[in-house]
Amino acid sequence: MDPFPGATVEEIKAQELLDEMKATGIKVYATVPDNWLARLIDLIAADREVVHVPVAREEEAVGVCAGAALAGVRAAMVVQNAGVLNCGGSLATFALAYQVPFLMVVSHRGALGDRFFYHANKPRPTEDLLRSLTIPCDPLPSDFRVQRTIPSAYTMAEVMQRPVALLLTGGAR
Repeated sequence: MDPFPGATVEEIKAQELLDEMKATGIKVYATVPDNWLARLIDLIAADREVVHVPVAREEEAVGVCAGAALAGVRAAMVVQNAGVLNCGGSLATFALAYQVPFLMVVSHRGALGDRFFYHANKPRPTEDLLRSLTIPCDPLPSDFRVQRTIPSAYTMAEVMQRPVALLLTGGAR
């Protein structure tokens, strides 16, 4: 049995994910390059209906999303889990301290299906960090549209006044 039953990036089709995020009202996207998220990021960059802010570090993505949210604009950061591990301080001292809601779409490198040994130590610490910060994190199911996962996650972020993370397994094509 798969201990991490989330959808792979390949299964969800990047365009469907972007369409669902846009339908949820997300207008600002802060992204950090990642192979698994490349197709989604390319689609975001090409979409004239959204604001795409490519950043060099995940801490900057937290700042972009927080700024948008504090201005009343829905936002999402699209990053790899290694970057989430890097930005624990900015999540704790900014997003959580100031009760800022936004969506985190995280490629969950090292989960089942990842072929590279150097990602093996990332999944559990990522989940542990998010949980220790009381940031809800769940795998994105392959039937995320039917389950209304994106709108539900953003509603949770707004109700709880904190980021909410959705974890994606597998590679982007």
